[in-house]
Amino acid sequence: MADTKAKAEQERITTRGKALKVDDMNEEQLRKMANGGDKYARIAATQAMMKQGMFKDSDVGNKKAENVRLINNARNALPPELSSTFDENIKKYNPGLAHETVYKNKDGSFKADSFASDVKTGKVKAHEMMGSLSATQIGEVSKALKAKKHGDIGTFLNKNVKEKDLAEMNKGLTTSSRDAIWKNINKDSWERDTAGDLTENGKKDRDKFNKMTGFNYIDQTYDKSKKAEVDNMGEFVSKNMTEIGKNMNNITEQFVEDFGHAIDPSKFKDQAPEIKEKLSKNFEAVINKVTEGDIAGGNKDKYKKLFKNSLKSGATLNENLVDDRVDGSGKSINKERRTMLQSIMSTASAKDASGMKGLSKSKALTEIAASEMDINVVRGLSVSEQGGIAASKIAREVRRQAARTGATASQLDRADKLKDV
Repeated sequence: MADTKAKAEQERITTRGKALKVDDMNEEQLRKMANGGDKYARIAATQAMMKQGMFKDSDVGNKKAENVRLINNARNALPPELSSTFDENIKKYNPGLAHETVYKNKDGSFKADSFASDVKTGKVKAHEMMGSLSATQIGEVSKALKAKKHGDIGTFLNKNVKEKDLAEMNKGLTTSSRDAIWKNINKDSWERDTAGDLTENGKKDRDKFNKMTGFNYIDQTYDKSKKAEVDNMGEFVSKNMTEIGKNMNNITEQFVEDFGHAIDPSKFKDQAPEIKEKLSKNFEAVINKVTEGDIAGGNKDKYKKLFKNSLKSGATLNENLVDDRVDGSGKSINKERRTMLQSIMSTASAKDASGMKGLSKSKALTEIAASEMDINVVRGLSVSEQGGIAASKIAREVRRQAARTGATASQLDRADKLKDV
């Protein structure tokens, strides 16, 4: 009986549409009819607009508001059987308009259960819908999902939408919308066992999230109080360094502090100057907080990597942390740092040295480079666009050391080989 009634109703709409020749109308004409014709004319015009793709998810302002109103007017005028088909078409072809139409109750609340079910079954592409929503609307969706035990919007999307689709969505979002979706992601967003440690599924979800957001929310995603978890994240950073260098722009001091030993500054070579400057400044802030005691009592290899990467980023050290001063008993105040830096300079390649723009800013670092850096590396540095100034200062310091009373044969030989630099 219901099917017969629905079929008869659709025949009336189709007949009215043919009589009015809606298929021959342009968008302006159809909008006018959808706004002011009789019941069947309005529905026929709205259906014709949907069929011809005139309702666009990218529409904004008054036009978007009119799209929503016309769709809702048609939905409300149709019997349930036809309205259901109408709704499915909206989900499929205009997911951006589904938020204000298909998924809204009469009281204006969001149909969280229906939305969650449709995303999981593939009836609606949530990643296409998000780009059409404001940060406020995204917040409302998140609140509704959480109230129905589906988790916040970020957690829900990460679990139920493919990484590739989320990455594409993320690129097209405004900063405010992006933050509205991901702001609640944290270390507790991932599956953990009874001991509070990440399960393999938890790690997969965490890593998927970090990759598709360009690693820009990484600080939120791990428990900093768990050494094993920080170490595991360090391995993840090292493994994905090429992609991090290409995509990450939210480089924080926390990120550098935890993973500076694994961050290769050369991977950021194609980033904007301000991003590379941010990386360098954060490295600088981190290494200038490291004490002699930290190095003496810690993982020296890890600190060596941190300092080497810092120098490669263009960072420098405060002079009083690396100069050759001694205390009252004649003991070197900066022994641990200087020993480590001597090792770094002695093994630095030409590629390493080309990024060490901070050398030219520090007298003490220049002195260490002059005594330790391979002559061929210094010569290679002298012909590079970025390293010319540093090479010149290093070569002058080499010659100064050779001119001192008691200079060694090695110092004299180094000075001779750099006499033209």
